[in-house]
Amino acid sequence: MQKPRAIPGLDTLRLVAAAIVALSPGAAFPLAAAVVFFVISGLCIHRDAALGAAERAGPFWLRRSIRILVPLAAAQGLAILLGAKARAGLDVALWSLWCELIYYALYPFLRPAFRRHGVANLTIVSLVIAGAVVVLRWGAPDYAGFSVWFAWLAAAPAWMLGCLMAEQLAAVGSGAGMGCVWGWRLAVCGYAALAMAAVARSPIVIGYPALLFPFPVLAYLWILAEIRQAERRGVWRALEWGGRRSYSLYLVHGLAIAVTPLSASALGATWGLRLAAILAGALVFHAIVEAPAHALARAASRRWAERFARDRPGDDDRRAALQRPAVSG
Repeated sequence: MQKPRAIPGLDTLRLVAAAIVALSPGAAFPLAAAVVFFVISGLCIHRDAALGAAERAGPFWLRRSIRILVPLAAAQGLAILLGAKARAGLDVALWSLWCELIYYALYPFLRPAFRRHGVANLTIVSLVIAGAVVVLRWGAPDYAGFSVWFAWLAAAPAWMLGCLMAEQLAAVGSGAGMGCVWGWRLAVCGYAALAMAAVARSPIVIGYPALLFPFPVLAYLWILAEIRQAERRGVWRALEWGGRRSYSLYLVHGLAIAVTPLSASALGATWGLRLAAILAGALVFHAIVEAPAHALARAASRRWAERFARDRPGDDDRRAALQRPAVSG
């Protein structure tokens, strides 16, 4: 089985989401962007399985852990060197990374559950659980306000919808009836703007997780429309290239903001300096930390899989499946 081709447009969506997190004021748009990241993550993680590939839990855990934790450890070390503001800037992003690690830990157990009960049914279960969490913590201002043990449950429907999207793309493709992609873009932006207005002006206390509870469904439909658009009209290579550095941008932007304070008397110049620091920091961090971590993750996972195959002589089918390359997420 040949390696499946990359899904067109996903890296561009990663770049857009990371840029929104890095540059948007307030919390609504960055939190909506985090939801988009979760949908894309579920899609990428489950795509190989949806296409019929087999993978051992050990190599999967090793590869995903290295890809997340090595850059995170480097960013935390850098934040310690840069001071308290940088540590606080990085801490804002940590809740979503802990959620990702929990989803990765659970995924090998979810795969047989998907086969037995169906991804759609388990996605509905995750929506019910997330709804209960949101109701219990109705006024929590953001997902970090749940603590990580509840945040991953509140955000799980987005990740599960990504797995469901992987099943749909494998079965029937992105679909021809998604409508105008600009309509979906405006809907996503409009929803986030309305959530921001509701938090600011609502007479009752209501947090972003409650307001964004339906948003993963909208994000699911929008991402499908973007994939369809990219399949029909192609992608901008520069944006796809930038999207492959989105994790570095996600980790570094808070550090760069901490060391580039804005000045009211020179707002344009200080904003330009901040933007340059964010972009340069992300590119350098990717080159010296994230890209080597990806290479290490692939090599370590491959060696584990090959060693397991050697320990099971005569099982050619299993050996071929274990050596099959995975689609990077």
